[in-house]
Amino acid sequence: MFTYTVIQHQFHPDVPPPYVIALVELDEQPGLRVVANITGCDPAAVHIGQRVEPALEDHGERAAPVFTPVPS
Repeated sequence: MFTYTVIQHQFHPDVPPPYVIALVELDEQPGLRVVANITGCDPAAVHIGQRVEPALEDHGERAAPVFTPVPS
């Protein structure tokens, strides 16, 4: 993970805080960075340099790309 921020303010009624939005640099293409949520962990445990892997978050008729921490 290149950098991130923890959102503490509720902007949408369906998305309760806190949650993490990160800029993730992909191993497959150095320099390519993707903005996505980090899920599946405590926001306080997120850190720069953390290894993450892609996942899909189910939202009924559609899915959202997210990243989850790689177990160490």
